[in-house]
Amino acid sequence: MEMRKSILLVAVSLLSTLFAPAGDPKHKQPMNRHERGKFVAFAYTSNKMTKEGKPPVPGLTIAADPEVLPLGSRVRINGAGPWSGEYRVGDIGGQIKGRKIDIYMQSVKEALLFGRREIEVVLLNSAPPRNNKTNRTVQTASILSSYAACYGCSAD
Repeated sequence: MEMRKSILLVAVSLLSTLFAPAGDPKHKQPMNRHERGKFVAFAYTSNKMTKEGKPPVPGLTIAADPEVLPLGSRVRINGAGPWSGEYRVGDIGGQIKGRKIDIYMQSVKEALLFGRREIEVVLLNSAPPRNNKTNRTVQTASILSSYAACYGCSAD
């Protein structure tokens, strides 16, 4: 009798797992063109090149999870005060996963002033996702991004 109960519990558990919604559905889902979404924004400074191999530009460059916002995508950020506007996803960040972005700032003072904010992101134009499985620059970018200073990302 105990064996039947155990088997039944395992079966019910497996079935509930199959039909359960995926963990936070918005966390890693790529955005569609003109889609609006709530994100958490942080600020970062760096004297390193971006993932694309270009210097970051204040008021233009953001870092994002490439699974949500592919590199090269253009977005509009709303609700970030004077930092609201159009940006280009030009970088990735070690702590930037899911619906988080890092806005590049010229100075540490400005980055600290920005802090952490809940914002709205509108995807204006999405770049095609890149296949990075065998790309060596991913490892290099990962190492470089660990040297960039992100203010607030680890505060979660």
